[in-house]
Amino acid sequence: MSKWSLVGFSALMAGCLLVTGCATLNKEECLQAEWRTIGLEDGSKGYPVTRISEHRKACAKHRVQPDLNQYRAGPQEGVRLFCVPRTAYQLGLRGRSYQGVCPKDLEADFLAYYTTGKDIYQLNRQLRQDEQTLRELEREYDAYTATMEQKEARLVSPGLTRQQCQQLLDEIKSLSASLVALEAALYTHGQSLERQRAEIERRKLTF
Repeated sequence: MSKWSLVGFSALMAGCLLVTGCATLNKEECLQAEWRTIGLEDGSKGYPVTRISEHRKACAKHRVQPDLNQYRAGPQEGVRLFCVPRTAYQLGLRGRSYQGVCPKDLEADFLAYYTTGKDIYQLNRQLRQDEQTLRELEREYDAYTATMEQKEARLVSPGLTRQQCQQLLDEIKSLSASLVALEAALYTHGQSLERQRAEIERRKLTF
C-alpha cells in the first residue's frame, strides 16, 4: 500500500470508526469473505483480534467458517492505520473506549492524543449540564419576575385592607430578595460557562 493511500485510508477510518451496533457481516459478505482483508479493516477501526468471534456468529447461520489464520494477518497491519494521532483524538473526543490494540511503539503517542480528546469530551459533557442549569435558573428568574409584577400591580389596586397591603409588601420583599440571589447566581454561572468554553477551545487540536 502506498504512502498516499495509507494516509487517505487512515483519515477515512477516523471518520467511520464510531459506527457500531450493526451485524458484522451479511450473507453475501460471509460467502465471499476475504478474511485477511476483513481483519485489516477491523484492525484499522481499532477492533481486537477477538472481533472474529462476532464474525463467526454472523456467518454460522450461512454455514461459513472464518479462516482464523488469514484473519489474524490483517489486524496486525490494519491496527497501524488505526493507531495514529488523529484517530486517537477523535476516539477520545467522542467518549469512546480504547481497547488496547496499539503496538508498543505507537501506544504512548496514541494514548496522549486519546487522553486529550477524552478530557475535552468530559469538559463538553459538564458544559452541557451547566448550560441546562443556567436555562433552569433563567426560567426560575422569569417566573419570580412575573409573580412580583403581579403582586406590585395588585398592591396599587383599590379596596385593599391595611393587612392585605402589608402581606403583599412582605411577599414582594421576599421575592425581591430571591431575585437578587438569582441574579447573582446567573452572573456567576454565566462567567463559569465562559471560562469552560474558553478552556475547551484552548485544548482543541487541529489536524
